Amino acid sequence: MLGSLLPLKCSRNGWYLPNDDDRSNQAVWSGASLCRDLVAILQRRYMDSSKDDYPALQAVKPARLENIIEFLNGELDDAKIARWIEALSLIGWHFEKQEDALQSQDDVADTTASLSVPLPYAALRTLVDLECAFQKKEEYKHRRSSQPIGQLCQCSAGALTQATQEALRWISIWGVRNPWQKSRQEREILKGAYVVNLDNVALSMPDNFVSPERVAAAVCIPLCWKDRWQLHRIVTLPISE
Repeated sequence: MLGSLLPLKCSRNGWYLPNDDDRSNQAVWSGASLCRDLVAILQRRYMDSSKDDYPALQAVKPARLENIIEFLNGELDDAKIARWIEALSLIGWHFEKQEDALQSQDDVADTTASLSVPLPYAALRTLVDLECAFQKKEEYKHRRSSQPIGQLCQCSAGALTQATQEALRWISIWGVRNPWQKSRQEREILKGAYVVNLDNVALSMPDNFVSPERVAAAVCIPLCWKDRWQLHRIVTLPISE
């Protein structure tokens, strides 16, 4: 995130502060509102990496789903999170081979209790994860949906509905790993009719309404690979016996 917080540029020798005529336009952090800043980072980093193989939205240490749900529900201290983001961005984080291996493994067995996850967050975070997912060179296809993230970052109720619908459409095309343990051997990837459609399923939100801006901010936070199966259960239908 460092390049999004300060007008820095990256060279072979690391980050540096360029002169006024050559500063990066990626720095969108204002420090005024955590949610607004995270939405700005999501939009800027996604847009600026549109031609790259993968969106610039991955993390060495991603967050657990239970913590993200707490953030969605406004149960955490936004000011403290903002301060930690500013501090931790100064650390020279880097991916290690072990981390890369973990990200490519199959989803873990669904032994933990499911959380109450809003469909808009599940759909849009799953979409980002699919675009960030490592692909073998011989099977590589450029995955970039563009429109859902653009709609999400408008931070309005109507745009959030449209973004969710469009995200589900792309998920149905690309497919997700089957999160339903009993049918996993029968069908490893679920796509098409197995993906939820808003025409048949109401747009479910938590009892205490979560603002579209906070949903967009939560989507910006990289999710631990161990918890993705819970989102996959929200956006897919189990295979009927």
